[in-house]
Amino acid sequence: MKEIDLEVSSVKAQSVVFANDFLLVEAAISASGLENPVGCTVQLVDDQTSEVVDEKKIVIDTADQATKVELSAKPAREGDARYRVRVEPLPGERHVENNHDVVDTRVLADRLKVLYVEAYPRFEYRFLKNALLREKSVELSVLLLEADDRFVQEGT
Repeated sequence: MKEIDLEVSSVKAQSVVFANDFLLVEAAISASGLENPVGCTVQLVDDQTSEVVDEKKIVIDTADQATKVELSAKPAREGDARYRVRVEPLPGERHVENNHDVVDTRVLADRLKVLYVEAYPRFEYRFLKNALLREKSVELSVLLLEADDRFVQEGT
C-alpha cells in the first residue's frame, strides 16, 4: 500500500490588486497513494487575520494529474497581503507540511485613471461611459470631440 499524500502546488495570483477588487488565486492540488477518488476542502486564508475568505470542495482523482481550483478574495486594506491556500490532511496522511502554500500580493487604494476620447456620442460611448462611471475603482474623464458647444464634458 502506497503512502497517502496531498500537495498544494503552483499557486498563482496577481502581484498587484486594487482595494475592494477581486484577487483571483489558482492552485493545483495533487495526490499520491490514493486507491479511490477522495473529496476534500481547499481553503484560502488571509494570513494576517487567519480568516477563511473562500473555500471550495473538490474531488481528487487517483490519476497523477493535479486538480486545479480557483479561489478568490476581496482585500479591503491597503498594503502587502499574504494569503495561504490549504487543504485539510487526509486520514493516514503523514507528510502534512506540503498541504499549504502562500501567495503574496500588494493591495493599492488608488483608483485606475481612464481617459475616454470619442468623436461622436454613439451607443457604445454611452454604454461604456456609464459602465465605467459605476465602477468604484475607476476615475473617469470623458472627452467628446464632436460635441455641441453647450455640451458639458464629463470628468476632470
